[in-house]
Amino acid sequence: MPDHFRDVLSLSLRCDEHAPSRARDALEGVAGIERVREQLRLVVSELVSNAVRHSGCGASDRIGLTVRLSAREVEVAVCDEGRAGLVPGLRHAEPDTIGGLGLPIVAHLAECWGTTGGPRRTVWAQLGRAPEQPA
Repeated sequence: MPDHFRDVLSLSLRCDEHAPSRARDALEGVAGIERVREQLRLVVSELVSNAVRHSGCGASDRIGLTVRLSAREVEVAVCDEGRAGLVPGLRHAEPDTIGGLGLPIVAHLAECWGTTGGPRRTVWAQLGRAPEQPA
């Protein structure tokens, strides 16, 4: 039986330096992600930060953030204008380099992740979640 997802958060963020913190803050009100909230906050922060830094968008542009839940997984998708071409690839940062760890962090925390192109680019990740225990 397929795992059915339901939308639990849909947000449009201004593409600026405050977008990652606004995205992290928006996760606080989402029910059903308690067991993976901190990992999800980190994944969302990295994906939104990458959109701000690498998409070629400006403050008048918008970044979309969607979070969906199923019984087994939480999925996050970050969509941007994709003006700068391809998403930076997964790479290893040098020890004395600042930055460059976003996608390796996402790859480590997520069960799977990827990108889709088109008129807008989407980077998505899925994290497994244990079902919440009844109180």
